[in-house]
Amino acid sequence: MNDSVPQRFLTIPQGVAVVLGVNLVAFAVLYAIGSFFFWNQYERTPLVERRFQAALENYNKDPRSVPNMLELGEADFQKGMYNEAVALYSQVLEIDPKNYRALLDLGEAYLKAEKWDRAVSALQRAIEAYSRAFEPHYDLGLAYQQLGKPQEARSELKLAYRLNPGSVDVIYQLGVVAEKLGDLKDAQFQYESCLQFDPNFRPAIEALERLKKSRGGN
Repeated sequence: MNDSVPQRFLTIPQGVAVVLGVNLVAFAVLYAIGSFFFWNQYERTPLVERRFQAALENYNKDPRSVPNMLELGEADFQKGMYNEAVALYSQVLEIDPKNYRALLDLGEAYLKAEKWDRAVSALQRAIEAYSRAFEPHYDLGLAYQQLGKPQEARSELKLAYRLNPGSVDVIYQLGVVAEKLGDLKDAQFQYESCLQFDPNFRPAIEALERLKKSRGGN
């Protein structure tokens, strides 16, 4: 007696095999097309938007998480949603009133929103939380300039320079303030110092050209 399975049970009928083959090919084609459109759309989506969506997803999972609030606040800031960023940083400060990052980012959000007095207040608190960072002094220098206080701006920028003497932006702003104060010699010195760090720093090049014209080309 032959116990082997009959051959007809081991062989897929030809018609079924053809159908399966066609379906597999169709699936592979659809998968490839779907993958292409997915990655094409992903690459077309700006990086800022992708970061915002990721931050929003994390925030929705745990809205009381300080890291999640800071991450979403930064994403809002990058998208130009400054009021939303301010709200999130303020929430962080309700939980942790001396959170340096939240205070600094809050000050910078107020700067972008052109709320100069509020920026000053937040940045002064940031300095109280961490006095060795140059960023809040630099940002304070910008805020004081907008408030028409060049002397205060100069003082803060000098502190920023001491903490980070290699920052071209700080040196350039020292030149801007010196120019506003009528100290053209120091302004020229600061702008020329910028070019020692970065010979192609366009703002300093244009400032020097402006000074030259104001002096009658000398």
